[in-house]
This record gives sequence, C-alpha cells and structure tokens, in this order.
Amino acid sequence: MPTPQVGQLKFLDVDARNILPVEDEIGGIAIYMSGKLSCYVLDGEWIEAISAEFEPPVDADRKVVKTDH
Repeated sequence: MPTPQVGQLKFLDVDARNILPVEDEIGGIAIYMSGKLSCYVLDGEWIEAISAEFEPPVDADRKVVKTDH
C-alpha cells in the first residue's frame, strides 16, 4: 500500500451521492462529504479540512469568558 503524500486527499470508498460542493462569494468551493467539511478549493489549490475541538475563550486565570454569541 503506497504511503500518502503530503497534501494528497484521501477519497476511499466515497459514494458520490454523499458529496456536496458549495461555492462561496469569492469563487472558492467547500466540499462536504456525508455532512462534514472535507476540503476547500480556491484557484486550483486544495486545502484539506482538519478536525478541531471547540474550546471556549478563557481569560488569564483560565476562567471561561462569556460572549454574546
């Protein structure tokens, strides 16, 4: 099995019916697979999405800062 290259997207066993491209106002395309953002394409450059846990903003004492959002 070949080792994936840096920047090489992994599309294994993807059902095309689960892919949704969404164009934005600057001409980029966000590609969602099974409801999750997979990558973003702008001017031919592919940017792979990464998973990140949401962390609420904290102050210097590590206390959660309340926001209006």
